[in-house]
Amino acid sequence: MLKFLFFAILLIFIHRSGIPVSANDNQFKILETEDAIIHFPPRLDNIAQQIGRIYPPVKMELEQTLHLPVSFKPNIFIMNDRKRFRDTFGSDMVVAVAIPAQNLMVIDYTRMVDNPFRLRSTLKHELSHLVLHHHIDSNILPRWLDEGVSQWVTGGISELATDPGWSVLESAAMRDNLYRFDELVSFPSGRSETMLAYQQSLSFIENIVDVYGERALIEVLHEMRHGASADRAFATVLPHTLRQVEYNWVNHIQAQVSWFTYISRNMFQFLFLIAAILVIVAFIKAILQRRGQSEEEDEYDDLPSDQR
Repeated sequence: MLKFLFFAILLIFIHRSGIPVSANDNQFKILETEDAIIHFPPRLDNIAQQIGRIYPPVKMELEQTLHLPVSFKPNIFIMNDRKRFRDTFGSDMVVAVAIPAQNLMVIDYTRMVDNPFRLRSTLKHELSHLVLHHHIDSNILPRWLDEGVSQWVTGGISELATDPGWSVLESAAMRDNLYRFDELVSFPSGRSETMLAYQQSLSFIENIVDVYGERALIEVLHEMRHGASADRAFATVLPHTLRQVEYNWVNHIQAQVSWFTYISRNMFQFLFLIAAILVIVAFIKAILQRRGQSEEEDEYDDLPSDQR
């Protein structure tokens, strides 16, 4: 009885936070393990069992990478209705959402069916968000750092439903159109703009690890855990300020990108564009030739019969 009452209160609380369930919603079942509480539609019993199995190693890997304990039991909601998920969170780009204030993550399983390995990565990515916010005050945790680290721990996987080969970072670097990180307090809403914010965040974190080492990034997070702002944490741990690290990263990205590398990495798109242009040119040429032939025939018809 107490467990049912707790669940009813929990569902009401989650509903007020934007999750589309209520206390009398019988579309979700519960699987509670030692480490997590999994909420799922009845048809996804096997998936709930799978998540119950993969969550402990994911948790352990994250703890070992970030050196931050997962000292809470998250609620994991699995949804099997893409429209309901999209209507709830207002975007068709994301496949999962973390709500740190409730130690809650919601996963759109319809985006996982075609790629079973995506479920594990998505679970780890969203758990990273919860862990970072659990240990670092949300008021001092920049969005770019939150997203960059959460992508880094999963090898570049984010919660976006996009083509992994689609890169807007290089073109933005070529046009000197990268965001300043102090502009990324919140991420933009446009598709390309959102992609750029995510890709910048990951690239910057990867660059920090490459230049200063993984340990330096962890120490920055631990400084912030104890209340330091991002600016102070970077200045304390690294030999450069955050602004200088960002400046060096921009120069590094722009030095790597040239028109040749950009075209070579996007060769398929350029070949498709060239083929489309050739088709258009051939079509226009055919129309002009046909018009020329028609005019010649008209002139021929206008000639006197003895001059034909």
